[in-house]
Amino acid sequence: MNKQIKTVTNTKEVNPILDYATWACLILMVIGFVMFSQYNKMTGMAMKLGYSLIAFAACSGVYSLTAMGRETLSFAKLSRIEFLKIVWPSQQEASRMTMMVIFAVAILAVLLWVLDAALFWLVRLVTG
Repeated sequence: MNKQIKTVTNTKEVNPILDYATWACLILMVIGFVMFSQYNKMTGMAMKLGYSLIAFAACSGVYSLTAMGRETLSFAKLSRIEFLKIVWPSQQEASRMTMMVIFAVAILAVLLWVLDAALFWLVRLVTG
């Protein structure tokens, strides 16, 4: 069976200078947030959380403007599409498979216990 993988190609031309400038802006934003959070040490935890969420949203927006950011968004969209294609088992199927796994583990545990006991007996016989 020959399956074709759907790929997303971004036909938009990437200007490397603009991309580097966007990365520089992102790095400066992160450094600025770290310096801001260090400067405001007396701020309450709720305010720090608010600043962090705002900084994360701003950095995410700037990151999405880069070529790598667009590829990440495209990957996330494709992942969501693939996730929606999953066929989940019914509760009866899941219960049946769980019982089969428990049964197989129990059998394997007994077999390993017997093998361990036999090897212990053999080593004791050899070493006296």
